[in-house]
Amino acid sequence: MIELENLAGGFNVDPLEGLLWGPLRESFGLAPEQWKRLTEVVTLHMALDRFLFLRVTLGLTMLAGDRANVQRITRRVNKMRFAARLDLAQDAGWISEDLADDIAVVNGLRNRLLHFDVKRGVDEAPELASPEAFRAFTQRGARAWAGLAAYLMPVVQRAAEEPGGAPPATSQS
Repeated sequence: MIELENLAGGFNVDPLEGLLWGPLRESFGLAPEQWKRLTEVVTLHMALDRFLFLRVTLGLTMLAGDRANVQRITRRVNKMRFAARLDLAQDAGWISEDLADDIAVVNGLRNRLLHFDVKRGVDEAPELASPEAFRAFTQRGARAWAGLAAYLMPVVQRAAEEPGGAPPATSQS
Protein backbone atom coordinates (compact mmCIF):
# COMPACT_ATOMS: atom_id res chain seq x y z
CA MET A 1 0.00 0.00 0.00
CA ILE A 2 1.29 3.44 -0.90
CA GLU A 3 1.39 6.00 1.87
CA LEU A 4 0.16 9.34 0.58
CA GLU A 5 2.38 11.27 2.99
CA ASN A 6 5.45 9.86 1.25
CA LEU A 7 4.46 10.97 -2.25
CA ALA A 8 6.64 13.85 -3.37
CA GLY A 9 5.65 16.65 -5.67
CA GLY A 10 6.57 20.24 -6.41
CA PHE A 11 4.31 23.20 -6.83
CA ASN A 12 1.10 22.46 -8.72
CA VAL A 13 1.86 18.74 -8.77
CA ASP A 14 -0.91 16.47 -7.59
CA PRO A 15 0.69 13.32 -6.18
CA LEU A 16 -2.54 11.42 -6.86
CA GLU A 17 -2.60 12.30 -10.56
CA GLY A 18 -0.58 9.27 -11.65
CA LEU A 19 -1.92 7.00 -8.96
CA LEU A 20 -5.64 7.73 -9.02
CA TRP A 21 -6.96 10.71 -11.01
CA GLY A 22 -5.17 10.04 -14.29
CA PRO A 23 -6.17 6.37 -14.56
CA LEU A 24 -9.70 7.13 -13.40
CA ARG A 25 -10.07 9.99 -15.90
CA GLU A 26 -8.71 7.79 -18.70
CA SER A 27 -11.15 5.00 -17.81
CA PHE A 28 -13.93 7.46 -18.67
CA GLY A 29 -12.15 8.53 -21.84
CA LEU A 30 -11.80 12.12 -20.66
CA ALA A 31 -8.93 14.47 -21.42
CA PRO A 32 -7.54 16.57 -18.53
CA GLU A 33 -9.51 19.66 -19.66
CA GLN A 34 -12.73 17.62 -19.85
CA TRP A 35 -12.04 16.25 -16.35
CA LYS A 36 -11.64 19.82 -15.11
CA ARG A 37 -14.98 20.76 -16.66
CA LEU A 38 -16.62 17.73 -15.05
CA THR A 39 -15.42 18.79 -11.61
CA GLU A 40 -16.63 22.34 -12.25
CA VAL A 41 -20.10 21.09 -13.21
CA VAL A 42 -20.33 18.99 -10.05
CA THR A 43 -19.08 21.87 -7.89
CA LEU A 44 -21.55 24.30 -9.44
CA HIS A 45 -24.40 21.84 -8.88
CA MET A 46 -23.39 21.44 -5.24
CA ALA A 47 -23.46 25.22 -4.75
CA LEU A 48 -26.84 25.57 -6.47
CA ASP A 49 -28.19 22.69 -4.41
CA ARG A 50 -27.32 24.53 -1.18
CA PHE A 51 -28.76 27.81 -2.47
CA LEU A 52 -31.96 26.12 -3.62
CA PHE A 53 -32.24 24.31 -0.28
CA LEU A 54 -31.94 27.67 1.50
CA ARG A 55 -34.44 29.36 -0.82
CA VAL A 56 -37.10 26.70 -0.27
CA THR A 57 -36.44 26.47 3.48
CA LEU A 58 -36.66 30.24 3.86
CA GLY A 59 -39.78 30.39 1.72
CA LEU A 60 -41.59 27.81 3.81
CA THR A 61 -40.36 29.26 7.08
CA MET A 62 -41.36 32.80 6.19
CA LEU A 63 -44.72 31.60 4.91
CA ALA A 64 -45.44 29.87 8.22
CA GLY A 65 -44.28 32.87 10.26
CA ASP A 66 -44.23 32.40 14.02
CA ARG A 67 -45.79 28.95 13.67
CA ALA A 68 -42.78 27.66 11.70
CA ASN A 69 -40.99 24.62 13.03
CA VAL A 70 -37.67 25.44 11.40
CA GLN A 71 -35.94 22.21 12.36
CA ARG A 72 -38.69 20.04 10.89
CA ILE A 73 -38.95 22.19 7.76
CA THR A 74 -35.18 21.96 7.32
CA ARG A 75 -35.22 18.16 7.68
CA ARG A 76 -38.09 17.80 5.22
CA VAL A 77 -36.56 20.10 2.59
CA ASN A 78 -33.25 18.30 3.01
CA LYS A 79 -34.95 15.00 2.10
CA MET A 80 -36.42 16.42 -1.11
CA ARG A 81 -34.84 15.65 -4.46
CA PHE A 82 -33.22 18.59 -6.24
CA ALA A 83 -35.89 18.58 -8.96
CA ALA A 84 -38.69 18.61 -6.37
CA ARG A 85 -37.13 21.61 -4.62
CA LEU A 86 -36.78 23.36 -7.96
CA ASP A 87 -40.41 22.68 -8.89
CA LEU A 88 -41.63 23.88 -5.49
CA ALA A 89 -39.56 27.08 -5.64
CA GLN A 90 -40.86 27.86 -9.12
CA ASP A 91 -44.49 26.93 -8.40
CA ALA A 92 -44.49 29.00 -5.20
CA GLY A 93 -43.18 32.01 -7.11
CA TRP A 94 -39.96 32.10 -5.10
CA ILE A 95 -37.88 32.01 -8.28
CA SER A 96 -38.64 33.11 -11.83
CA GLU A 97 -39.24 30.75 -14.73
CA ASP A 98 -36.01 31.93 -16.39
CA LEU A 99 -34.01 31.25 -13.22
CA ALA A 100 -35.65 27.83 -12.88
CA ASP A 101 -34.71 27.04 -16.50
CA ASP A 102 -31.05 27.95 -15.87
CA ILE A 103 -30.97 25.84 -12.71
CA ALA A 104 -32.61 22.94 -14.59
CA VAL A 105 -29.88 23.09 -17.26
CA VAL A 106 -27.21 22.62 -14.58
CA ASN A 107 -29.17 19.80 -12.98
CA GLY A 108 -29.74 18.12 -16.35
CA LEU A 109 -26.04 18.09 -17.21
CA ARG A 110 -25.09 16.89 -13.75
CA ASN A 111 -27.60 14.03 -14.09
CA ARG A 112 -26.24 13.05 -17.51
CA LEU A 113 -22.74 13.03 -16.07
CA LEU A 114 -23.76 11.08 -12.99
CA HIS A 115 -25.19 8.39 -15.26
CA PHE A 116 -22.31 8.67 -17.73
CA ASP A 117 -22.28 6.02 -20.47
CA VAL A 118 -18.64 5.09 -21.02
CA LYS A 119 -19.49 3.53 -24.40
CA ARG A 120 -20.88 6.85 -25.67
CA GLY A 121 -18.11 8.84 -24.00
CA VAL A 122 -18.13 12.61 -24.24
CA ASP A 123 -20.87 12.41 -26.87
CA GLU A 124 -23.10 11.95 -23.83
CA ALA A 125 -22.16 15.46 -22.68
CA PRO A 126 -21.08 17.82 -25.46
CA GLU A 127 -20.59 20.47 -22.78
CA LEU A 128 -17.50 18.55 -21.67
CA ALA A 129 -16.18 17.97 -25.17
CA SER A 130 -16.56 21.48 -26.56
CA PRO A 131 -15.12 24.64 -24.98
CA GLU A 132 -17.86 26.66 -26.70
CA ALA A 133 -20.65 24.43 -25.37
CA PHE A 134 -19.09 24.52 -21.90
CA ARG A 135 -18.87 28.32 -22.05
CA ALA A 136 -22.59 28.53 -22.92
CA PHE A 137 -23.39 26.13 -20.07
CA THR A 138 -21.22 28.18 -17.70
CA GLN A 139 -23.10 31.37 -18.58
CA ARG A 140 -26.38 29.73 -17.63
CA GLY A 141 -24.85 28.32 -14.47
CA ALA A 142 -23.50 31.75 -13.51
CA ARG A 143 -26.95 33.29 -14.07
CA ALA A 144 -28.48 30.58 -11.89
CA TRP A 145 -25.96 31.18 -9.10
CA ALA A 146 -26.36 34.97 -9.31
CA GLY A 147 -30.15 34.71 -9.37
CA LEU A 148 -30.30 32.61 -6.22
CA ALA A 149 -27.59 34.68 -4.52
CA ALA A 150 -29.44 37.91 -5.32
CA TYR A 151 -32.33 36.73 -3.17
CA LEU A 152 -30.35 35.03 -0.41
CA MET A 153 -27.61 37.57 0.28
CA PRO A 154 -29.90 40.40 1.47
CA VAL A 155 -31.70 37.95 3.76
CA VAL A 156 -28.40 36.77 5.22
CA GLN A 157 -27.13 40.35 5.63
CA ARG A 158 -30.38 41.44 7.31
CA ALA A 159 -30.17 38.51 9.70
CA ALA A 160 -26.58 39.35 10.57
CA GLU A 161 -27.24 43.07 11.07
CA GLU A 162 -30.58 43.11 12.86
CA PRO A 163 -31.83 41.07 15.74
CA GLY A 164 -35.06 39.57 14.47
CA GLY A 165 -34.07 40.22 10.84
CA ALA A 166 -33.90 36.51 10.12
CA PRO A 167 -36.92 34.29 9.52
CA PRO A 168 -38.49 32.96 12.73
CA ALA A 169 -36.45 30.26 14.44
CA THR A 170 -39.04 28.71 16.70
CA SER A 171 -38.92 24.99 17.22
CA GLN A 172 -42.14 23.17 18.01
CA SER A 173 -42.59 19.44 18.18
